[in-house]
Amino acid sequence: MNLKPSERHKARFVGTGMHGGAICIHGEVASVSREMEIDDLNEENWKILHDLIYKYCKYFGLDADKILELEFKKIASSHRPYGSLYVH
Repeated sequence: MNLKPSERHKARFVGTGMHGGAICIHGEVASVSREMEIDDLNEENWKILHDLIYKYCKYFGLDADKILELEFKKIASSHRPYGSLYVH
């Protein structure tokens, strides 16, 4: 929420070591792990994000609608990069 319109997140290799799940983030990301992909949120992602943002804003007294106006992207694993390391 504090990024300027042309500013990117400075974190490098976002998502390194993730085994599942997703990161929902607003703004541009400069670098993601090679196992990760950046994609649009689907309907289920939006529902989860909506509920979490409303709970967060209620707790901290913030405007959830203002936050939900931001553009969000999803960072998730493109495949199971560590699948061969699991015991079957």
